[in-house]
Amino acid sequence: MAHLKGTRVVYLITQPAFVGIDYTKLCLRWFLSPLRLDLEKMVVQFDELTYTYVSGKQEDGTQYATVNGEPMDIELFYSFYRLVTSAASDGKYLESITAEGMPLLTITYFYKDADKLPDTMTLYSGESRRVNVDINGTIEFDMRASFVEAMKSACKRTVSGETIEENW
Repeated sequence: MAHLKGTRVVYLITQPAFVGIDYTKLCLRWFLSPLRLDLEKMVVQFDELTYTYVSGKQEDGTQYATVNGEPMDIELFYSFYRLVTSAASDGKYLESITAEGMPLLTITYFYKDADKLPDTMTLYSGESRRVNVDINGTIEFDMRASFVEAMKSACKRTVSGETIEENW
């Protein structure tokens, strides 16, 4: 119900259908996809390697990107960013799963807004050809394990300047 102040009218508003959606039953769920412009940096870690990505605008308005402090092609960065933010589950809801073993890959987003805490996605071995996805300390879903290898290859290619395969 809604009431407009200064009137004697009460409106009955129908509840939109999306309010009752059970996200555990959606066929595809993206994990983290922050706006690139909101990020201070993004850090990817695996196999004792760390890749730190920074992007933004220079004073003249042109876009830039760096990996581990070294300049990288901005179009290559855009391709990389599309891959990173494509992490999604096409699997079932996992109940009562806890992280086991060493992480296979960790992606951490640090934000320009000092009041916003970093978001972290950590991937652990799951069922056959799957990885369990931990988002900020909670595992609810898994995804195809091919994402891990795609990310490892992409990180190495951002340093060498080679083209990235965005499909995993």
